[in-house]
Amino acid sequence: MKIQKRLALFSGAVVMISSLAIVPAQATQTVNGVEDSIVDITPVKSPSIISFTYTGEGVFSASPVDATGKEGLPYQLQIGDFSGSYFQKTPTKPIVALAVKGTGEWTITISPLKSAPMMSSKSGNGSGTQVIGIGKATSGIKRITWSHAGDGVFAVTPIDGKGKSRFPLFLKIGNYNGTVMLPSGTQFFEIKADGAWTYSIK
Repeated sequence: MKIQKRLALFSGAVVMISSLAIVPAQATQTVNGVEDSIVDITPVKSPSIISFTYTGEGVFSASPVDATGKEGLPYQLQIGDFSGSYFQKTPTKPIVALAVKGTGEWTITISPLKSAPMMSSKSGNGSGTQVIGIGKATSGIKRITWSHAGDGVFAVTPIDGKGKSRFPLFLKIGNYNGTVMLPSGTQFFEIKADGAWTYSIK
């Protein structure tokens, strides 16, 4: 009798483990099109990266749409050819569609936050608007130095490992070189820029 109970418990555990194993993680999805469109997507319910590529003249924008049909603020508003990635925090209501406006061809990729390109926890560089990771979350008192060579807005927002964003470290226009405090727990950055940038953490 005891053996049968143990076998039943073991079988139940195996079934539970199997059920947990087959639950899929948020998958990357890509949609593309031409000109204005409302695009249905697999609902976005967790922290994500929204990447855009646009080829054309005129203004390009893309906005999230929830299940009630409410359209949120656009991720960006660009003129002409554009490529960049933005951070999407966990939405209050799942995002089920994207409202796209443009006169050319576009591609949108939605991927989990943890798929962000990884850079060093000490220093790194790049250009344009991106979401990046720095590996292990920071701890204690850290200082971070940023530089930017460009004409437009330069802003950097720290994000923790659970996808919670903090206030931007700064919001500047044009060239920049400065050192600011880095919040403990930072694991990702959303960088908005139109030129080359570098960072150094000490």
